[in-house]
Amino acid sequence: MAMVNVQYRVHCTESERGWGQKPFHADFDTREEAEAYMKRVNDQNNLPYVPDYYERADSIEMIEVK
Repeated sequence: MAMVNVQYRVHCTESERGWGQKPFHADFDTREEAEAYMKRVNDQNNLPYVPDYYERADSIEMIEVK
């Protein structure tokens, strides 16, 4: 069985009023780093209203790195 190098990709969405949404991602070497990043991003979304600009972390995916 071949050794596989993996990373953890956090899928995110950037939203800006008047400009719409744009997907982006950030890659990490460990699941713990990915989960910490996801928490850090989503913890900023705590206002009682929707701001003009915000980011949200949607999911974590394990990817193979060649």
